[in-house]
Amino acid sequence: VTLFGRQNLRARMMITRLAFLVLLASCAVGWAKTTYEGHKVVTIDKADVSVVDNLEAAGFDVWATLPNEDGSSLSIDVMLPPFTEEILHKMNLNFTTMIEDVQVRIDEEERTIKKGMQASWYDVYHNYTDIVTRLRDLAISFPAICTFIPSIGKSVENRDIPALVINTKASTIDKHFLFQSGQHAREWIAPATTLYITEQLVSRYATDDRVKRILDRMTIDVVPMVNPDGYSFSWTNTR
Repeated sequence: VTLFGRQNLRARMMITRLAFLVLLASCAVGWAKTTYEGHKVVTIDKADVSVVDNLEAAGFDVWATLPNEDGSSLSIDVMLPPFTEEILHKMNLNFTTMIEDVQVRIDEEERTIKKGMQASWYDVYHNYTDIVTRLRDLAISFPAICTFIPSIGKSVENRDIPALVINTKASTIDKHFLFQSGQHAREWIAPATTLYITEQLVSRYATDDRVKRILDRMTIDVVPMVNPDGYSFSWTNTR
């Protein structure tokens, strides 16, 4: 399936107009927090790479692309602004709705975060300040093998980029493993995953032989958020 073909000229014009309207709306909103009321996320089944390219060129927000079992087609998760499903129908693209209203999901997530009554720190996502504090707390809890580095450098907006160095002093080889995340600011799961894995490693070092073997072979430099400006922006403006 190709999104733009000679037989799909009308749909191409519709998508082009939509992209222009999206651009105008973005300019009008400026830096205000964006709302995604009425936006859906759908999964397009059995598409090819050209569909991805043209959706992105038209301004659609493609969330994920995964190969299908047939090895020759893709499943595409894409967010649709209101009243744009008809475009996919005109392309004869098969799709199912994954999220009915993105803003409803965002509101639910924000309410959960504000409650602050989670059983575990990892039950919800955390902002930049919380992540820095968590790194520092790990160093305090495991001082024999962890060193907190407040800043390995500054971001464009002058935020510190923190790090945690895990070194058991057991290895005589100066081997470092860089464990970083957060390049893509809106992917909140990445810093959370990095922190969770880091915490599992340092908390199990004294009791898990497999973990001990790993940590004793190298120094692990953990940088969970290499893009603190974008991450902070995704919390206050648009994700």
